[in-house]
Amino acid sequence: MAVWPIAAGANALIAACYFGIVWVIAGGLLRTHQVRSNALGVATALIFFTCAVHHGSHAVHLLLPLVGHDAHGEAMRRAFGWPMAGWDIFGACVGVVYLSLRSSFGRLLQTPAMFRDMSQARVDAAIAAEHEALNEAQAIGQMGSWRREIASDEWETSDEFRRILELEPGDDPRARWSAVHPDDEGDVRVAIDRAGRGQAAETSCRLIREDRSEARLQLHVRPVLDAAGTVVAVAGTVQDVTRQKAMEAALLQAEQRFRTAFDAAPIGVSLLSVDADGTARFVSTNDAMSELLGQPVEQFTGNPLATYTHPEDQRLLAERLAELARDTADKVEAEVRLMHRGGHPVWALVTAAVIPAHDDDPGLIVANFTDLSQRKAYEGQLQHLADHDALTGLFNRRRFTEELERCLAQTARYREPGAVLFLDLDGFKGVNDTLGHAAGDELIARVGRMFASAVRTTDILARVGGDEFALILTRSDEADAVRVAEKLLSSIRRDGVVVSHERHANVSVSIGITLFTPQDDVTADELVVEADVAMYDAKEAGKDRYSIYERTGLQHARLTVRENWNRRLSAAVEAGTFVLHAQPIVSLGRATPPTFELLLRLPDDHGDLIPPGTFLYNAERFGLITPIDQWVLAQAVALLADSHAAGIDLALSVNVSGKTMTDASLSAYVASLLDRRPITPGRLIIEVTETAAITNIERAQALARDLRSLGCQIALDDFGAGFASFYYLKHLSFDHLKIDGEFIRNLCTTPSDQLVVRAVVDITRGLGARTIAEFVGDDATADLLRALGVDAAQGYHLGRPEALDRVLPHLLRKPPAPAGRAATS
Repeated sequence: MAVWPIAAGANALIAACYFGIVWVIAGGLLRTHQVRSNALGVATALIFFTCAVHHGSHAVHLLLPLVGHDAHGEAMRRAFGWPMAGWDIFGACVGVVYLSLRSSFGRLLQTPAMFRDMSQARVDAAIAAEHEALNEAQAIGQMGSWRREIASDEWETSDEFRRILELEPGDDPRARWSAVHPDDEGDVRVAIDRAGRGQAAETSCRLIREDRSEARLQLHVRPVLDAAGTVVAVAGTVQDVTRQKAMEAALLQAEQRFRTAFDAAPIGVSLLSVDADGTARFVSTNDAMSELLGQPVEQFTGNPLATYTHPEDQRLLAERLAELARDTADKVEAEVRLMHRGGHPVWALVTAAVIPAHDDDPGLIVANFTDLSQRKAYEGQLQHLADHDALTGLFNRRRFTEELERCLAQTARYREPGAVLFLDLDGFKGVNDTLGHAAGDELIARVGRMFASAVRTTDILARVGGDEFALILTRSDEADAVRVAEKLLSSIRRDGVVVSHERHANVSVSIGITLFTPQDDVTADELVVEADVAMYDAKEAGKDRYSIYERTGLQHARLTVRENWNRRLSAAVEAGTFVLHAQPIVSLGRATPPTFELLLRLPDDHGDLIPPGTFLYNAERFGLITPIDQWVLAQAVALLADSHAAGIDLALSVNVSGKTMTDASLSAYVASLLDRRPITPGRLIIEVTETAAITNIERAQALARDLRSLGCQIALDDFGAGFASFYYLKHLSFDHLKIDGEFIRNLCTTPSDQLVVRAVVDITRGLGARTIAEFVGDDATADLLRALGVDAAQGYHLGRPEALDRVLPHLLRKPPAPAGRAATS
């Protein structure tokens, strides 16, 4: 029997089975999208395909001789024997059996295991990734999820759920429900029961942790329904909102505190909104704001801030608030006038800042309104003191100079002439000597009133010295100036008599006149010099008259005056012929080293002493004041060095003029003196006039800093005679503050003086300095000063100025005055 037909059939059957297997594998690869990623599956399909083609070609070659001559087929027929055919028959049986397994392992053949396993792995990985992402999201949101099957009472919980409820792996979730706060347990059960009945629910509760702290939880519960609408499970979420609740509580507390501070603030506080056009409007305000402006609280709401702002200050305040709107400033301040319901302005310091906006809420501005009425009134009084003489109420020398410079500028602009009159009372020293300083002060005040009533309101009258007055006549020629001078002379002739205790004294006035026109190239200082020269001409001509300065021969007159004073003062500095007097500064409290103020005198040609008020003005005018100040400083350092070398503790106070105070070399000069003659630190006190310090505040700061670094102390002299504001005290370092005698002379009978002194003492103590009262005239004043807290005092009652060779040896042998009583040496 021929074998090849059996072999041909077996190979054909094998090829058909293998092509079927290839079809199954290829279909699985395509369905699972693994053609590119599953190299094993593709290789398996190719192997089976190769085998199918191989066995199929055998079958074809074995059958081809039936249809024609085929040498290859004939050769194969002869080669095939039963052993080879047997293996083909076995292979055909295997293929048939493999394909017959399709019904038993249909899933294997439809989706081959090798593909299903890999696809499932991918699915499992994706599920695991999603599960991990869910856990991370729950951890971030502090929200755990759970599900309870009703039929089996099985629980499925997330990692975050177990963390929130502090559950270990394998713990029964129901065990932790007992940790729910007893007051909240009922709400939790109601929510779960509602879900079991098919209704979603939510509630909050407190959970008692193992450390006995409370956690705040938010629960959401919903039913899980099957296809028939039956509740088969209950699922929900648990969120830990402890931190949020704490933040909400803190925010509520902060809001309550803000509201309490807002409502109870002693100053006006308001919340403002800003319109698109920049208009600031009141949102709410407090009772203090209502009291400040006399408006009901509800009246402010919705109204523009400009409605309650003085028209002249509306632009300033709007510009400040605009800085906040532009985010160019964190806080702005402005001193403005608000309008009271009664129609009068109220000065206020407006301090405003932005409250940051949240979400869609518009940003608001919180503004504080501090009442400055008292401060402004006080500053007005202080400004008046800065510009006016305290005794007469007239302008002082500084303000007079400013006004004269302004008049000269107007003369040049409007082509209008003017005149300057310099007036000096004749015989005033005799009034002080015979009738006392009180009578002299009364005379000066009365003369000031007489002069003021005799001139026009447009004229400028000032007291520029002890018994010296100056007058600026605007839009006036020589005839006008003469007419005014004669009027002033007549008033003094008529009323220049002082009577006191059956004694009387007469005074007259000598007047110097100088004129200025737009064509004159003169300065304010030169006009004062001219009027001063003319005034002395009037005195030399017999007093009680006026003299007009003739600008012809001006240079000669100026040189003569300068030469006389230059010669006299320069000789005194060079030869050391100045005389120093010392006046004690007496402690009113704790015992301190003996302290004296050095006072300068100039001997004249007859040996009489010229008071400093006469020659220091000329020394400043002709540039000799700095050498004089340096001479006094050198004498003071030498006296201190000698006294300390002798074992005597002593402190000396020296006045420094305003011009010397601006000399950049002063500190270096004092340093050289102390280097040659070292003294105990703190024993040299340098007095700076308060008016000079304020007009040169930067130089005063530098001077105080340099001198204090050398061991000197700084005293601010004549405080109250020229100050414009206590503001300067915080910018100027000093150790002593000398209260001007104007506030001391009538202290016992003048409440306003007592208020000023008390305020000065409080401020000075707060700055760590001591106060010294000048012109103390009796024990009652000294006792009141001690009660007000003043540290030391100075005046004729406590000790008159005397020559050094008499006063210092006598006083230094005496022990310090007891703390409870002022010394009277």
